[in-house]
Amino acid sequence: MFKKFYQVSQQIAQKPNVILFGLLLIAFISRLIYLTYNPVGHDEPFSIFHAQMNPSEIVKTLKGGNNPPLYELFLHYWIRLFGIGAAAVRIPSLVFSVLNVWVVFLITKRHVNLKTAVLASLITIFSSYHIYFAHEARVYALFSLLTAVSFYLILRIIYDKADLKLLISIFLVYAALIYSHYLGVVVVLLQVVLVTFLKLKTLRQASNYFLVLAALLVSFSFYIPEFYYRMVNYAGNGGWLKPVENLGNLHHMIYLFSNNSRYLYLVVTALFWFAGWKAFKTTKMNMFVKGAILFAIIPFFFLVSFSIYFNIPFVWKITSFTFFHWIFIVSVLAWSLYILLKRKKDNSFEVTVFVWFMVPLLVLFSISFFIPLFHDRYLVFISSAFYIGIALIINKYSKSYWFYIVSAIFLFIMIWNTDFRREDNVGVDKTAELAQTLKQDSTKIIICPDFYTTTFLYHYNRNLFSDYDNLDAKLNEYNIFGVYGSKELNKILDYSESSVIFVDANSTFLYPNNGMLDSLNTNFNLAERYEFNESLALYYFK
Repeated sequence: MFKKFYQVSQQIAQKPNVILFGLLLIAFISRLIYLTYNPVGHDEPFSIFHAQMNPSEIVKTLKGGNNPPLYELFLHYWIRLFGIGAAAVRIPSLVFSVLNVWVVFLITKRHVNLKTAVLASLITIFSSYHIYFAHEARVYALFSLLTAVSFYLILRIIYDKADLKLLISIFLVYAALIYSHYLGVVVVLLQVVLVTFLKLKTLRQASNYFLVLAALLVSFSFYIPEFYYRMVNYAGNGGWLKPVENLGNLHHMIYLFSNNSRYLYLVVTALFWFAGWKAFKTTKMNMFVKGAILFAIIPFFFLVSFSIYFNIPFVWKITSFTFFHWIFIVSVLAWSLYILLKRKKDNSFEVTVFVWFMVPLLVLFSISFFIPLFHDRYLVFISSAFYIGIALIINKYSKSYWFYIVSAIFLFIMIWNTDFRREDNVGVDKTAELAQTLKQDSTKIIICPDFYTTTFLYHYNRNLFSDYDNLDAKLNEYNIFGVYGSKELNKILDYSESSVIFVDANSTFLYPNNGMLDSLNTNFNLAERYEFNESLALYYFK
């Protein structure tokens, strides 16, 4: 049976374009079926709202924010054609996500083989993590795509002759990266490190590449002061993220990439640690050091990884020890550096994938003990490398038809645990509908925190949401007020109102001592409380 399947697969391999079309069709359908299942929420209304402005206003308004304006500028022209409905604003992210599958296929096919490219593409297609961002009108699907394209181009520059067309292409992609998200700078720096270590074929190629970087610096000069200010301000004052606490935070990211399945997480960590074991087994080094790494350190690290989601007495406690965090991180980074320096001429692609995934993962995790940056959406740019890496390991250590057996088992577990629909915004639309039902002419609607107002308006009154020029005046007219705490209530309420609606969008998490409920309970009687999800509730006071 397996032999017959192997023969059929070899015949199919003669038609790679047909295979690619099939993969892209699966990716498109898998992302389309639940595209609007989740109501527009989280930061989507922020992007949609600002994208309605004219381009100069978008740049001016977002200049002091956390992200550069490229995505909102793109969305501006998109919504002029297709409107601001949920499907309309999410279609671009869906397309970016499908194109990302294409680039993963091209990278892996070019540097490994067709069967590994198919496997890497299928893993990417059925990634719940990628499907999540394909269903969000935000920059992250685009950022992931641009990162993958940049690695496709830098690998061509490393392996092939860097002609003018290729250099212009990578300049444009780099510019798009850093104007879509500030972490695009990390992607560029990673590739500079790779070029430095792997070396370009000629001095002229190297000088041309660094001319591209110089041109990029000039093109970004408009934003360099803002970038510097954001980094310094974030380092000094922090943001909404909390510092990481232990190794569990690091392994949770692997768990998230593994479709939130602890069994797939177990398979993935086993594959990665086995690959590390094999890499050291074939290297030439002191036999005592080598023996300690092969039979003590790597198996022990695997047990630590295993203990995060499977109960192993005593071992899991190690993940909370501060000194062990640094032993773990330094050991893995040292391993990375050792392989990089001792590489063979034919494994530059493996080194590239490893550096693309592992270095940002560990560096951002380490920094986040002091400056919190470790968050799932901020690591979207390394996810493609993670899926390519899994396919590489299976290809390298599963010979002949065993490749298909191992791949089939892995994909079965992955697809079984794939979540094709997002549900984290449940109740966002129903909150607005309920507020419309309860509101009387004199009823005042209080929303905390203030920035949730655009999300509420998107579902409450689409025309009001779109009238960004007159928004503040119209909000007063409609008796809708966004606040950050109870101190603002005295300016809004005279406490003779017959009713007040309070929309609480996880305000105690963001502002623990906001005092909203205490103040409202003191001056009004709570008539009804409606809870829509763990971070969204509506209170109706009389």
